[in-house]
Amino acid sequence: MNILLSPQAEELIRRQVAAGIYDDASEMVEEALGLLNDQQRFATFKAAVEVGFAELDREEDLPFTPELYEDIRQTAREMARDGRTPDADVCP
Repeated sequence: MNILLSPQAEELIRRQVAAGIYDDASEMVEEALGLLNDQQRFATFKAAVEVGFAELDREEDLPFTPELYEDIRQTAREMARDGRTPDADVCP
């Protein structure tokens, strides 16, 4: 894949590599993409937490009991058995 970068972006990469922070441009781009992925996952998590707090405000919470935990684990097992990937944010 070829990517066209602005002169400013190219200079930033050159400075980071020259300073020894990264071995090469590819390493820096990989880390930047990883950080972008982390940022997007955090935004998704934050939105889910906000939904949870709104549910608590409306008193729609569900007590976390050993039975609920086992139900969640069983659902995750069934999903895995069916070839579906459980959502890591809600299933152990």
